[in-house]
Amino acid sequence: MAQGHRPQGRPGRHPARRLQLRRLPALRSHRALQPHHAVGHRLRRERRPRDGHCNGFQTLVEAGLLPGGLIRNTGLKFVCRYVNLRVETTDTPFTSACETGELLRIVVKHNEGNYTVDPETFARLQADDQIVLRYANAAGERAEGANPNGALDDIAGVCNEARNVFGMMPHPENSVEAELAGGAGGRKLFQSIIDTVLRTAEVTS
Repeated sequence: MAQGHRPQGRPGRHPARRLQLRRLPALRSHRALQPHHAVGHRLRRERRPRDGHCNGFQTLVEAGLLPGGLIRNTGLKFVCRYVNLRVETTDTPFTSACETGELLRIVVKHNEGNYTVDPETFARLQADDQIVLRYANAAGERAEGANPNGALDDIAGVCNEARNVFGMMPHPENSVEAELAGGAGGRKLFQSIIDTVLRTAEVTS
């Protein structure tokens, strides 16, 4: 695994971040996003569980299924390394097999993983317990160097208000076998989904 680059500066203070934040409204109203929004409307009506990792997270955001935006890493460089994710809530179909505060060691591989939202939306995410995962150090603490991209409030994953749509920047699918990949933290997230499907099947059968 290639050694990643640590971001320079603190979230919200990097000049590149300010430039990209100014561009967000224009980007999100661009005609190229219209097909994504059409798909988003259909998926919202279906109310099925949906999750997206890395580019999938970006797609969910662009489709309007999740709040916020994803911009360039604060270091303006591609990051590829393992990170520790602290589980902030287990009240989702995607983290139900975890424990609150549990650490998951999962790889990140991205150039635009810097999650951001406006202050009003951020307050709503906190109030509604929609921040699912945060970057942390090996001790489970939010600390300098733990956040690989400068994401606001060390946010690594969020869910929607209905809790059936979940997006995260790291790649749990690349962290399911400790012997092969050096980390198996992603297994807990997939086990959560399996357990949820089985419980739903039992109720409807």
